[in-house]
Amino acid sequence: MKNLWNKIPAWLKAVILSIIILLPAVLVVQTPLALNLEIFPEIPWAFPLALVSLFIFWKLIKHFDKFSHKEDVKLKITFDWRNWRNWSYVFGIFFFTPAIIQLGAYAFDIESTGQLEYIQLFAQTGPFTAIPLLLGLALGAGILEEVVYRGYVQNTLVARYPKWISFVFIAIIFAVMHQLPITLILPYMLASIAFSFVADQTKSTGVVIFAHILVDFVSFLLLYFEPFNLLEATSVNISAMGILLVLALILLISPHFRRTKLNKIELKMS
Repeated sequence: MKNLWNKIPAWLKAVILSIIILLPAVLVVQTPLALNLEIFPEIPWAFPLALVSLFIFWKLIKHFDKFSHKEDVKLKITFDWRNWRNWSYVFGIFFFTPAIIQLGAYAFDIESTGQLEYIQLFAQTGPFTAIPLLLGLALGAGILEEVVYRGYVQNTLVARYPKWISFVFIAIIFAVMHQLPITLILPYMLASIAFSFVADQTKSTGVVIFAHILVDFVSFLLLYFEPFNLLEATSVNISAMGILLVLALILLISPHFRRTKLNKIELKMS
């Protein structure tokens, strides 16, 4: 069986891993959360079930973790919160992801997607139930997707192909798996590339998992409470997203250039 797996092209391995690891795990985590909207919606009973499922998933993933090469992205769920670079990456992704996706939605006049409609279903329950369930969704998306895409798939592809080609292929899988309108595929691909870039820079899934959870949970809460309508392509909203995008790019790129500069200084001194 191992010999057969080794003969499979890396790009096909990436697709297979996305299907056999991610899809079953997503179903296990998200199905109880969806059922909670109809069965005893007064209490968030599915939230602890989601935590248990994610704990078991993490234990299984770590058991089969063979990524020990220097260039591999290590499977971690935490990161060094004292390192400013990590926070620059976290907030870079936090601003970049909604900005690039929403600007894409404005450009093509997309007011709703299957994902948005699914999240809006949680509005039928009160905050006591909805907020834990939305947190469960965010935790599931952050942990499951980043472990698979930035861990297993990225390490598999980068070991065989140039990094940026690997990042683009991951982005294609990422966008297709989200079942998006075709006009939103490019924005989602760009968001995925940003995640892959950060995972490569940090050599860990810790930062991207936290950033993914943060992006999703805040977005879910905004959709739930609707304090203002970000979905309308007003001049204010477009300008705000443009500013966020510029800020995000600065936050994402600055740690890389600063590290490169420090490396050059060290070389001159040695």
